[in-house]
Amino acid sequence: MKLCVLMATYNDERYLKSALDSILNQTYTDFELLVVNDGSTDRTVDILQHCAARDARIRVVNCEANGGLARALNIGLAQTRAQFVARMDADDIALPQRLQRQMDYLQAHPEIDVLGTFSEDIDESGRRTGRIRRMPVGVRKNADLVWTNPVIHPTVVFRADKIKQLAGYDETLRRRQDYDLWFRVVASGMKIENLPEVLLLYRETAETFRKNSATAMWQQAKIGLRGCRKIGAGPVAYMGVVVPLITSLLPLSWRRVAKRVLSKVDPRGS
Repeated sequence: MKLCVLMATYNDERYLKSALDSILNQTYTDFELLVVNDGSTDRTVDILQHCAARDARIRVVNCEANGGLARALNIGLAQTRAQFVARMDADDIALPQRLQRQMDYLQAHPEIDVLGTFSEDIDESGRRTGRIRRMPVGVRKNADLVWTNPVIHPTVVFRADKIKQLAGYDETLRRRQDYDLWFRVVASGMKIENLPEVLLLYRETAETFRKNSATAMWQQAKIGLRGCRKIGAGPVAYMGVVVPLITSLLPLSWRRVAKRVLSKVDPRGS
C-alpha cells in the first residue's frame, strides 16, 4: 500500500465522523487511514470503534494520555511503512478528489517531496465562508514565502522517508510543529509544491481564534525568526513572521478584522 492517511485526534467528537467519512469516500481508495487517538476523554473512542468496525482501512492507535500533536503524529509515522503520508485533521473535510489529485501529481513529479493544496474555510456548522487560502505554488519561491507557512498542514501529502530523515515533528513544540518542519524541509533542500486547487474545507471556529494567543504567536515568531536565518530568507519573510504576533495583541473581536485586512497582502489569499 502506497498511501497512509495520518490523523491525530483529541476530543474531536463533534466533527470527527465527518472528517473520517470525507476520507473514506475519496475517489482514491487504496490507502490505510491511521488514526492516533491522543488520550481523548469524550466520545472519540466510541466513534473510532464504530467506524473501524465498518471499514477495514481504518487502524486506530490509542495513547493512554494526551501527549500533544507532534508526539501523536510521530507515533503514527513510526507505525506506517507507506511510501506517502497524507495529513488530515479531525475537524476538516477533504473533498472527494483530494487524494487522487495529489497522488497522481506526486507520482508524475518525483522531484516534489511535500505537496499541499488550496483550501476554503468553513465555520462551526460546516458552511463555506468564501475565504480561499491560496498558497504559494512555485517551488523556487519557498525561501521567500515561507513566512506564510508555505503549506496548509491538513492538505499535505509527503514522501514518508524524507520526513523520517528529518526525525519528523519536534515534540518539544506544543503548537506550530508544522511551521518548524517546513523550515527544516526547505533548509535540507527538499521541495515543496502546492496544487492550485481547493481540495480541503478548513474549519475555523471561535476556538481557533482563542488558541492564537500572544503566547502562541510569540512561539510562532521564534520558530519563524530561527527558520528565516536557517534558510537565508529575505526581509519580507522576517516582516511576515512578526505580523501574527502583533495582531495577537489585539482584542479578540478585532483579530477577525485584522485578519481580513492582512489577507489583502498575504499570498495565501483572501
